[in-house]
Amino acid sequence: MGIMLMAVGDTYCARDEPNPAMEKVSHLRKTADVFFCNLEGPVTNKPHVRGPYPRPQSLKTVDMLCDLGFCVVVSFANNHALDCGYDGFFQTLELLKKNGIRYVGAGKDFAEARSHSC
Repeated sequence: MGIMLMAVGDTYCARDEPNPAMEKVSHLRKTADVFFCNLEGPVTNKPHVRGPYPRPQSLKTVDMLCDLGFCVVVSFANNHALDCGYDGFFQTLELLKKNGIRYVGAGKDFAEARSHSC
Protein backbone atom coordinates (compact mmCIF):
# COMPACT_ATOMS: atom_id res chain seq x y z
CA MET A 1 0.00 0.00 0.00
CA GLY A 2 1.53 3.29 -1.08
CA ILE A 3 0.99 6.98 -0.63
CA MET A 4 0.27 9.21 -3.60
CA LEU A 5 2.17 12.51 -3.45
CA MET A 6 1.05 15.24 -5.84
CA ALA A 7 3.16 18.38 -6.09
CA VAL A 8 2.55 21.57 -7.99
CA GLY A 9 5.20 24.19 -8.49
CA ASP A 10 5.34 27.79 -7.40
CA THR A 11 2.08 29.12 -5.99
CA TYR A 12 1.74 32.90 -6.05
CA CYS A 13 -1.61 34.64 -6.21
CA ALA A 14 -2.10 38.34 -5.54
CA ARG A 15 -5.70 38.25 -6.80
CA ASP A 16 -8.56 39.25 -4.53
CA GLU A 17 -10.20 35.93 -5.45
CA PRO A 18 -7.36 33.38 -5.72
CA ASN A 19 -9.38 30.16 -6.15
CA PRO A 20 -9.81 30.45 -9.95
CA ALA A 21 -6.01 30.52 -10.30
CA MET A 22 -5.89 26.86 -9.26
CA GLU A 23 -8.79 25.55 -11.36
CA LYS A 24 -6.52 23.55 -13.66
CA VAL A 25 -4.99 21.54 -10.80
CA SER A 26 -7.85 21.36 -8.28
CA HIS A 27 -9.08 18.04 -9.72
CA LEU A 28 -5.68 16.46 -8.99
CA ARG A 29 -6.25 16.84 -5.28
CA LYS A 30 -8.87 14.10 -5.36
CA THR A 31 -6.27 11.52 -6.44
CA ALA A 32 -3.51 12.43 -3.98
CA ASP A 33 -2.96 11.54 -0.35
CA VAL A 34 -0.55 14.45 0.04
CA PHE A 35 -0.85 17.66 -1.98
CA PHE A 36 2.25 19.87 -1.85
CA CYS A 37 3.25 23.27 -3.26
CA ASN A 38 5.94 25.90 -3.00
CA LEU A 39 4.51 29.08 -1.50
CA GLU A 40 6.37 31.46 -3.79
CA GLY A 41 6.03 34.59 -1.71
CA PRO A 42 4.60 36.07 1.45
CA VAL A 43 0.88 36.04 2.20
CA THR A 44 0.59 39.34 4.01
CA ASN A 45 -0.90 42.80 4.17
CA LYS A 46 2.56 44.25 4.82
CA PRO A 47 4.09 46.44 2.10
CA HIS A 48 6.08 44.88 -0.69
CA VAL A 49 9.72 45.99 -0.39
CA ARG A 50 11.63 44.00 -3.02
CA GLY A 51 11.36 41.42 -5.74
CA PRO A 52 9.74 41.11 -9.15
CA TYR A 53 6.13 40.87 -7.99
CA PRO A 54 4.17 44.13 -7.72
CA ARG A 55 2.36 43.15 -4.50
CA PRO A 56 2.23 40.37 -1.93
CA GLN A 57 -0.12 37.43 -2.13
CA SER A 58 -3.67 38.05 -1.03
CA LEU A 59 -4.57 37.06 2.54
CA LYS A 60 -7.27 34.91 0.91
CA THR A 61 -4.51 32.72 -0.53
CA VAL A 62 -4.45 30.83 2.77
CA ASP A 63 -8.16 30.00 2.34
CA MET A 64 -7.45 28.80 -1.18
CA LEU A 65 -4.64 26.55 0.08
CA CYS A 66 -6.96 25.00 2.67
CA ASP A 67 -9.82 24.62 0.18
CA LEU A 68 -7.51 22.72 -2.15
CA GLY A 69 -6.10 20.50 0.55
CA PHE A 70 -2.66 22.04 0.99
CA CYS A 71 -3.26 21.88 4.74
CA VAL A 72 -0.74 19.07 4.92
CA VAL A 73 2.44 20.96 4.04
CA VAL A 74 3.80 23.76 1.88
CA SER A 75 7.37 24.86 1.31
CA PHE A 76 8.23 28.47 2.08
CA ALA A 77 11.92 28.04 1.33
CA ASN A 78 12.46 30.37 -1.59
CA ASN A 79 14.01 33.61 -2.70
CA HIS A 80 10.75 35.59 -2.33
CA ALA A 81 10.05 34.79 1.33
CA LEU A 82 11.36 38.21 2.42
CA ASP A 83 9.84 40.31 -0.37
CA CYS A 84 7.68 42.06 2.26
CA GLY A 85 10.40 42.18 4.88
CA TYR A 86 10.50 40.29 8.15
CA ASP A 87 7.05 41.56 9.14
CA GLY A 88 5.53 39.96 6.03
CA PHE A 89 7.59 36.81 6.50
CA PHE A 90 6.46 36.27 10.09
CA GLN A 91 2.86 37.21 9.30
CA THR A 92 2.85 34.50 6.63
CA LEU A 93 4.14 31.90 9.09
CA GLU A 94 1.49 32.90 11.63
CA LEU A 95 -1.30 32.71 9.02
CA LEU A 96 -0.14 29.25 7.97
CA LYS A 97 0.00 28.05 11.59
CA LYS A 98 -3.37 29.60 12.44
CA ASN A 99 -4.98 27.77 9.51
CA GLY A 100 -3.36 24.41 10.21
CA ILE A 101 -1.06 24.52 7.19
CA ARG A 102 2.25 22.90 8.06
CA TYR A 103 5.26 24.39 6.34
CA VAL A 104 8.89 23.51 5.77
CA GLY A 105 11.95 25.51 4.82
CA ALA A 106 11.23 28.65 6.83
CA GLY A 107 11.03 29.61 10.47
CA LYS A 108 12.21 31.85 13.27
CA ASP A 109 15.50 29.94 13.35
CA PHE A 110 17.38 27.19 11.52
CA ALA A 111 15.87 24.41 13.64
CA GLU A 112 12.30 25.49 12.89
CA ALA A 113 13.08 25.91 9.18
CA ARG A 114 14.36 22.34 9.03
CA SER A 115 11.44 20.96 11.01
CA HIS A 116 8.46 19.35 9.33
CA SER A 117 6.26 19.67 12.40
CA CYS A 118 5.72 23.45 12.44
